[in-house]
Amino acid sequence: MVAALIGIYTRPLDLLANLWPANAILLGIFLRFPSTQTPLHLCFAFIGFVIADMMTGSTLEKTLLLTTGNLVSVCSGIIFTRKYLDNFDSLLKTRSILNLIIVALVSSAAAGICGMFIYPYLFNGAVSDGWIFWFVSELVHYIAFLPFILAFPKSFKTFNLKKAGDISFLTLMAPALSVLFLCLLVVLIDGPGMVAIPVLGLLWCALSYRIFTTALLTLFFCLWTFSAVSFGYITLPLTLSTWGELMALRFSVAVISLVPIIISSFMQIKRQEISKLAYAANHDSLTGAFNRHAFMESLNQKFTDKPTNSIALLLSDLDHFKSINDQYGHPSGDAMLKHFYQICRSKVRSDDVIARIGGEEFAVILIGQDKTTACIIADRIRQSFAESELELENGQKLNATTSIGIVYSEQNIHPEELIQQADLALYRAKENGRNRVESYE
Repeated sequence: MVAALIGIYTRPLDLLANLWPANAILLGIFLRFPSTQTPLHLCFAFIGFVIADMMTGSTLEKTLLLTTGNLVSVCSGIIFTRKYLDNFDSLLKTRSILNLIIVALVSSAAAGICGMFIYPYLFNGAVSDGWIFWFVSELVHYIAFLPFILAFPKSFKTFNLKKAGDISFLTLMAPALSVLFLCLLVVLIDGPGMVAIPVLGLLWCALSYRIFTTALLTLFFCLWTFSAVSFGYITLPLTLSTWGELMALRFSVAVISLVPIIISSFMQIKRQEISKLAYAANHDSLTGAFNRHAFMESLNQKFTDKPTNSIALLLSDLDHFKSINDQYGHPSGDAMLKHFYQICRSKVRSDDVIARIGGEEFAVILIGQDKTTACIIADRIRQSFAESELELENGQKLNATTSIGIVYSEQNIHPEELIQQADLALYRAKENGRNRVESYE
């Protein structure tokens, strides 16, 4: 209802609204949350539209006709999406932007068809004008508002504007500030041709920000353009008072709004693909622990970043692991490896490194812990693993143990030497009966 009131108050006397975000917001909510696509929610939307229009003095006939046209447009997009497209859970799929454009076109076409009948009846206009105005206006609003709603974060708990510590706040804000500056410049210089100038800042944003931030700034640009034209801050030539030229201006704004969204979506998809590749290159695909390469990189980095800090290295080897594979099968052995990693993860800090460096061999790097604490942690891992039971898919329960060698150093020794010392301690734990922790002395 609030969105409808905003649109109504931008409506020139006895004409249609210059800004009508209600349909786009409603369709965006329905697409983002499919569970809301019910007759009850549509009834609530209908009532909200009617109340908003009646509050501003519209006649009942006019209100019912316009509201029906609005909901026909929204429902057309919903029906088309449910029948032919996947749900819009994000804009980070290859076909998401294309699907968004198709839905916007379908909903706008439905609005245009309604406009062919409603516009001549209510405003004594031509049938073709009703089609053009309703189709183009709705298309502009759908393209402006749908990306923002569909890209809206599900949670802001992990949202951090200043992601990179080596980037200053001003540098991070520069693309957004450029959009604001260019929008202001258009008003100062004036002229319809200047409307396209802010797209330069939006393209910069598309290359720098996530899709939600780009969609937010693109929405700002659209709202600013519509408002500036509506309130006369941008002076239009006399020719733009004609239907064709005015609709061409609206359509150009829609195209300008779409380009940064496409680029931003493509860039974020590529970033995610690169991130997945980087994760796969550094992690064990079975357990999720670091692989040997990432372990060595982390160990070297620990010495480089904090050479004066104490470091404890734990090397762990699952006892009689081959017999588990032979007796219960390799899937059970894989499950045991994952089970052991989960126990290790639960016993150490989130910034401590856990790596699978061999078939059944794991390494744990503890930074800043004293020797006694490191030994306690190692024994907790051993004891928890020995006391836990892994339930297999057939319901059978399986127990296993692990031997751990630990080396503690307050000196900046070579990583390879540290590994050799921990390996000697692990060998001694195996020789002394397994299922125990031995320290390198």
